[in-house]
Amino acid sequence: MNINSEKMRKAFFCSMLVFSVSAYSQIKQPPLNNEHLLSGTTYDRREIYKSREGKIFNAFSGLNKAKSFKQQEAMASSLIPIYDDVYMWNWDKSVKSWEYDMRIINLIYDVNYNLTSWVEQIWNGSSWVNEHLVTFSYNAGNITGELWQQWNGAAWENDYSYTTSYDAEGNISVELAQFWNGDVWENDIQTFYTYDSNNNQIKYMQQFWYESAWENSHQEISTYNAGNNLTKKLIQSWSGSAWRNDFQESYTYDDDNEKLNVLIEMFSGSDVWENYSQSTFTYDANNNMTGELIQNWYGSYWENNTNYIYIYDDNNNQKSKIKQEWNGTSWEQSIQTTSTYDINNFLESETNKYWTGPVLTGGDSSYYHFHSVVTEINDLFAKNITIFPNPSFGKFTIKNNNPVDKIEIYTLFGEMICSDLKCNQQYSFEIDISNCTKGIYLIRIYSGKDIINKKIIIQ
Repeated sequence: MNINSEKMRKAFFCSMLVFSVSAYSQIKQPPLNNEHLLSGTTYDRREIYKSREGKIFNAFSGLNKAKSFKQQEAMASSLIPIYDDVYMWNWDKSVKSWEYDMRIINLIYDVNYNLTSWVEQIWNGSSWVNEHLVTFSYNAGNITGELWQQWNGAAWENDYSYTTSYDAEGNISVELAQFWNGDVWENDIQTFYTYDSNNNQIKYMQQFWYESAWENSHQEISTYNAGNNLTKKLIQSWSGSAWRNDFQESYTYDDDNEKLNVLIEMFSGSDVWENYSQSTFTYDANNNMTGELIQNWYGSYWENNTNYIYIYDDNNNQKSKIKQEWNGTSWEQSIQTTSTYDINNFLESETNKYWTGPVLTGGDSSYYHFHSVVTEINDLFAKNITIFPNPSFGKFTIKNNNPVDKIEIYTLFGEMICSDLKCNQQYSFEIDISNCTKGIYLIRIYSGKDIINKKIIIQ
């Protein structure tokens, strides 16, 4: 890593923040086509690394850092996908065929199914070539370290690292990014998070490392209503001596707490807030978002900019997302994303197609290979239930402090062997699976709103 290039990169990022403001008076067009203008902005090498494989991280178990570990504990579902590899292709329009692009292989998990490492390889036209090795470390289920290494042709070399700290509630409090200068780790970026008593993130502040000290870059200050819905976000940049207003986002919701509108305003040179852009959202009867219309403000009127259309299957999985651009008189399709899911509603594949005007100009595709497993939920749910004898020869008695509605039984590989066994609100009952082979099984017990999972052993 060249230190001077790092300084130039940071300076470029800061200048782009300034440019996005100054350019407003000339073009009045938001730099980002989404409901958050700069929310969660982190201009670092991770964004470059993950620009293509970001969708993979959304799917991998154990990598959803948006949820604290305590929130993950409270999730009822215990059937999870364990990814074996992910392949990505690009559409070669010259020969009209799919060509290899990259793949994620050698995925390794710990005993709690947290992903601990994977290897990224790129296709050089004739063979797969190592690109990155990424290794994760955990503490109590939270990711505390992320190490990126790059292949030098013969061995893995350190490249970039992330260290994450958490508060007592399991929320991310500090993230530190460092780069490898060839001999030691050097500071690059650090981010601080602050939360209210309801674990809503109320402040996000980022700093860059210059020479021998941290310097402020930008921050976001958020407020929420009584329903813990985000209502206002103030975005500020550091002037060198004080925080300076840049943008603010205002959110409105319907009676179902669905987001209806986001208004983005820019702080002008005359110290007043001026309209910048707005997003309007629509939903279906199942509260799935079906549309998102983004408009820009042109001094005295709103003009269309971008439109998103979302389509869902019968299980409320998003199977299609269409992005349209306004050409001045009508909408033109820009991107279409098509997704497929397996019987358990786990993502199997994604395909993107890109248009320039009416012409299809390219595309990319990803396919996720995985197997499913059933995990045992923490005693948070299971503390009030007893199963005995366990082990047994196939007959078990189940006792619960609350009435049981039904049960399901799975193998460790996620295969359901008994489903929808009605228990008629009983507190105690017997099950007989003595016809099953010896081994470990997982039993899922439905009791009111709780879903309780336990291991049982047939000997």
